[in-house]
Amino acid sequence: MTAEREGPAIPTEECDIVMKGGITSGVVYPSAVLRLSGRYRFRNVGGASVGAIAAAVTAAAEFGRLRGEGTGLGELEALNREMAEEGFVLSLFKPRPAARGLYSVYLSAIGRRGVPLTAMAVVRQALWVLPVLLLWWATLVVAAASLGSRWWLVPALIAGWVAVISVAFWAVSRRIGWGGPVGSVLLVLAWPLLLAPASLGASGWRDLSANGFGLVSGSAPSGDALCDWLHRHIQAAAGLPNDRPLTFGMLRNEPASDGKPAGINLQMMTTNLSTSRPMRVPTDLAGYGFAREDLDGVVPDPVIRWLEAHGTARDGQTQLPVPDDLPVLLGFRLSLSFPLLFTAVRLRAPVLEAGTSTPVIHWFSDGGIASNFPVHFFDAWVPSRPTFALSFAPFPVGPEGRLLPDESDVGLPPKPDDPVLPRWVRVDGMGGFVAQILEVMQNWRDTLQSEIPGFRDRVYEARLDKWAGEGGLNLGMDVETVRRLQARGDRVGAAIVGGFDWDQHFFTRFVVTMQQLELGLLGAEAPREPGGVQAAFSLRRDRFSAGDLGARELFGRDATWIRAAGDATRDLVAAANRWADFGRFVGDAPRPRPVMRIIPDV
Repeated sequence: MTAEREGPAIPTEECDIVMKGGITSGVVYPSAVLRLSGRYRFRNVGGASVGAIAAAVTAAAEFGRLRGEGTGLGELEALNREMAEEGFVLSLFKPRPAARGLYSVYLSAIGRRGVPLTAMAVVRQALWVLPVLLLWWATLVVAAASLGSRWWLVPALIAGWVAVISVAFWAVSRRIGWGGPVGSVLLVLAWPLLLAPASLGASGWRDLSANGFGLVSGSAPSGDALCDWLHRHIQAAAGLPNDRPLTFGMLRNEPASDGKPAGINLQMMTTNLSTSRPMRVPTDLAGYGFAREDLDGVVPDPVIRWLEAHGTARDGQTQLPVPDDLPVLLGFRLSLSFPLLFTAVRLRAPVLEAGTSTPVIHWFSDGGIASNFPVHFFDAWVPSRPTFALSFAPFPVGPEGRLLPDESDVGLPPKPDDPVLPRWVRVDGMGGFVAQILEVMQNWRDTLQSEIPGFRDRVYEARLDKWAGEGGLNLGMDVETVRRLQARGDRVGAAIVGGFDWDQHFFTRFVVTMQQLELGLLGAEAPREPGGVQAAFSLRRDRFSAGDLGARELFGRDATWIRAAGDATRDLVAAANRWADFGRFVGDAPRPRPVMRIIPDV
């Protein structure tokens, strides 16, 4: 454990923070958090995917600062220094042995910086399928030899391929402007090359399935993969030894330097593919278990040993510890499982089948699948502190799809009275069409939530230029790009510290909440016509007040409770009706008007 240290005074102002997923775009976050930490203490911290990583490191750094142990927020500076080293970010992604070849193909496909393939990259891709090409030719020879007395079928087989490929090539050549007899013959001779990628793809698909549906697992025996690296930084920030992983309960309950509980609430989003739903970590993991082989190579060994020591062995597996005893690192690994790049995480839970409790496999993948920007985390009807939401967005573009001139690389929230127009994206070609379909499927809830008054004024964006290789799947960002994004993160933090209007934000959220209460209690037509609870309550008022429900009980409440509840509800509606004395809350602003719904807590 690191010795106690003297640091700067802990700020008296508090804030909550939520961070969006975005793979390597997360290099923005440490600088933004550092800037905010000069003014605020972090109380509730959350995120999805890479935002969950940033949330975990932020919570650990705040934990160290409050306790006066470890490196605290200084560890964020160490992260920034390391990520700015040439090739360092890419070096953290360690593919499993069975996936190394496919991972190399993946890196070539994205050009390591996400730029389109060059001619040489195409040649390199072709070389990868050369062994498969030879295999196809060998297969043809063996097939011909096996025909025996039906040797005459060999020319027929070749003639058929010549005919099919020649017609196809003729059709293609008319489109690309070259061809002729020589080109046709060459293509016929190379016909296995057309089938080789399909064969390689099928083999790679099987390898991915056997490898946990991904290329990179997160931890490596060498101890220098992404999760190993982050484990060391989290432990150093919190002032804990590597064999005592920081847990969610420590963040909340361990005493700070003033003797009070640290009170840091960390939450993350994951996606349970086996039950088709998003889940919050750690609270929703109660009841799940694991076998050691489920987590080997997924999280560092000290984390697995902690889970085994604090869990309960049962039916050949280990029940996960209670949520408070779950390591933070397991939480963000469940959230950071970007499909196909990272392996999914396998846990187990019992299912009652014929009266027998049988554990079955549950696959957990990236939290961003269901909610990549959980801006709703830590929301309250009337807030006691601000919640800042850090996001990414492309630079605004004009009708021609080009970047608009003089646009800042930091996106600021609109003013309370400004209309909010949806962000326009140019859709070009089938690739763009499919990409936008996936974008809507993944993010429509978060996008609309972020446009609601009381939410939109807490969202600050770091704008990214994908054509410059910034963020996203650009695993091989160069030093200049990483430092540019780190500086952008600092500007995002500075924009919040210097421009956030807490009074306006509080009043906006208060008015929005009261509008929803008024609409729910009195109806949309109030005060002209009775509606909402007032209208519905009048139908049952006498029965509720008299307790005329016979011998029935509702959720354990007897007639006495129901009578008192009926009277109290009538008083509540009467109190709401008195809001008309000052003009009521429902009006023309702010817009767009949200609705209050009862939804699952995820």
